[in-house]
Amino acid sequence: MEDEITYEKLVSIYREEKGSKPLTKLCSDFSEKVRAYLVEKKKIIEQSKNTDNMFSKDISSKARKELKNALRILKEIFYYRQTKILNQALLSVRTEAEIQDFEPMLEEEKKLFENIYDLLYKNMKVLTSVLNKNNGIKEEGKVLKGNMVKVRVIEKIIPFVWEDGRVYGPYKKNEEAQLPKKVAEILKQDNKVIII
Repeated sequence: MEDEITYEKLVSIYREEKGSKPLTKLCSDFSEKVRAYLVEKKKIIEQSKNTDNMFSKDISSKARKELKNALRILKEIFYYRQTKILNQALLSVRTEAEIQDFEPMLEEEKKLFENIYDLLYKNMKVLTSVLNKNNGIKEEGKVLKGNMVKVRVIEKIIPFVWEDGRVYGPYKKNEEAQLPKKVAEILKQDNKVIII
């Protein structure tokens, strides 16, 4: 079979992954083929364990060495691929551009990219809102814009991110704070604040 995984094929993929900037295109069932390859090597080792045959022991020794090296190479391949996926997600968030080419990614790598992208995007929104000086609040005279209300905290509140992308909290008991009206209503229902 042309796409069958062999030790030589793994070494070739490793060299290509290490030496190139884009992800190397792998067959869609790469993970399953790798599992089958590893199971086969383990089976060879197991079958020749309890034999006195020198030929079988030699095959077992070679299979054991090949398995050890293959596992090391696979870790490196996945390390390089994860690094490239992380960098791609970071670049996509920074440039606010969507990735166009998912083709070289395995199915599980697409999920990894999407999860990393979502986390980085949310984090970027939080940082952007923190860096925004006014955040919808007029500092002079503490006149509030929009639907902000003043509350007194009656139970400790851990930091949270609201729909507007801002981080609110942490708040200690008896502390006063300015919160969006909707947030204040929810926290009031949970007996965390009193609207004042």
